[in-house]
Amino acid sequence: MSARVQSSQKMPSRFRIFELPDVVLKDVFQNFEGVEILDLSFTSTRLMRRVFRSVGLRAVSHTVKFEDAYPLISTIVKFGSGKGSETSFVWKFVEGKKSINSDKVRKVECHRFDNCFTKGNTIFCHYHNPELGATVIFNHIFNCLPAPLNLHLKLNSIKNLHALFLNDCFSTCEKLDVWYVEQDENDELVEDLTGILEMVDVKKELRALVPQQCEMDIEKIRDLEVLTIQDAEWMSLPALYSLNCRFGSLLNHKFGQFDISAFAENWYNSTDRKLVKMQFGWNEYRRFSPMIDNLNWKEWDPKIRSRYFHDSSERSNSSRIDCSKGLDITRPDGLTATILKQDAFDCNILFLVWHDIHPETTRLAVLSEKLNLQNKKLASILGNRKERVVKKEFRDTFTEALAKKTEITEEIKLWVDTEDINAC
Repeated sequence: MSARVQSSQKMPSRFRIFELPDVVLKDVFQNFEGVEILDLSFTSTRLMRRVFRSVGLRAVSHTVKFEDAYPLISTIVKFGSGKGSETSFVWKFVEGKKSINSDKVRKVECHRFDNCFTKGNTIFCHYHNPELGATVIFNHIFNCLPAPLNLHLKLNSIKNLHALFLNDCFSTCEKLDVWYVEQDENDELVEDLTGILEMVDVKKELRALVPQQCEMDIEKIRDLEVLTIQDAEWMSLPALYSLNCRFGSLLNHKFGQFDISAFAENWYNSTDRKLVKMQFGWNEYRRFSPMIDNLNWKEWDPKIRSRYFHDSSERSNSSRIDCSKGLDITRPDGLTATILKQDAFDCNILFLVWHDIHPETTRLAVLSEKLNLQNKKLASILGNRKERVVKKEFRDTFTEALAKKTEITEEIKLWVDTEDINAC
């Protein structure tokens, strides 16, 4: 009897975390870091899918980058819908075993990943074939947490592009950013844009800085939200008319000022309310003047629109475009568009549609509302709770509020020195 008692005392009972009630399990998972969630997923893909659903954990987006010889996978996960809390994790392949001071091993199916090392929200590891390794890891993550994929491809860095796209997880993506840098005149491009789009289905955004000499199927790109093409000299005027994007940019093309004016006239006679910006690369020494005869182009009138156009497709100071020198047309339905030559770092002809004639005023109101919301959250934690302040909740809210305040401060700097705010 005593032997039995001693035996039972020596064997500690296991804590079965996955047998906890869903409500408790959700609280447990919300205190996990992103990499801890990823580590748990390696126990059982099927189990994790069920657990993630029960606790309301879902992926917001995946980003996979093949920008050099060593790929990177980044995932943002979120609890619940709406404004639930977010966390993230990153898997980064590195050059060799000697660069990592760790002997920890992770296994996915029959694949062994040596020398895994965790720092912050990132797992670093070595694998003999990084492209294959990235495919295996991303398949595992995507099967546990399916979400839209943003794919970044530097063609120079990819050894087997066709094998990469044979993977079902890479055959469809929300956003595709693909580019090629010619390093030597003897470099041979594996695929042009036509070949790439035959292997991957892009749903929303395409940025293609790759050669394209022959005419391509416009159906592949016509309805994308955001479209940037380096070589569009194959594109005809009817193909240009047929584009149904919100933001378009054609860096190299064969369109002249009469073609661009015809594009503006086509928009004027249409009912299109989707287009926000169409950008045409332009030689800085080449003059541009829209055809005055066909449309009633007018100089800027501050009573009709603001001076500055907000380009939401850009995430930098260049998102604020000075349109004081532009010429305007207003359609019968009241929608106004501006055409102008922008000679900044690059020279472009811009066709801009004003869905909001006072964008700076609107942006300021939205940013102010965001800051007020964060201040209310802090006040709620500090002043309206009788129990002790939860450190993690306060820290997360304060960090978010600080980030929003920084964002707002940077936005305000863009227009605060303007003499006439009503005209901006």
